[in-house]
Amino acid sequence: MSPPRVKPLLYVYRVLLTGTHLMQSGEVQANLVKLNESAKLPYIGDLIQRKIAGTEKERLTEADLDFHRSEYRHRFTKVADLSRQPAQQHFFREVFMDSDRREQIRVTLRRLAESQAAMNARTGSSKS
Repeated sequence: MSPPRVKPLLYVYRVLLTGTHLMQSGEVQANLVKLNESAKLPYIGDLIQRKIAGTEKERLTEADLDFHRSEYRHRFTKVADLSRQPAQQHFFREVFMDSDRREQIRVTLRRLAESQAAMNARTGSSKS
């Protein structure tokens, strides 16, 4: 297994924040910088800067990894909770009538599941 690095972590945050944004607005937005304008997660800018600087291939420290595991669980729970709200269930019934949006949602949810599986594989966890 490869060591935890910044670039895959950015993918995880992109998917989680895209899911949150989708649940709150009904819009698929995958630009992490734009997503973070509303999420206001202070560490996202640092991770993006590390990627831009070319240091995204450096290993994450154990302390960083512990922090991001905790954040991942929190963000994943937030998306799951949002999806259970009655307003969101009505929204999904409406959206699923539109095949283009249905496909966007399917792709976003698949990426979320893949990110969860990747995080679980990296952390040795099988919990959601």
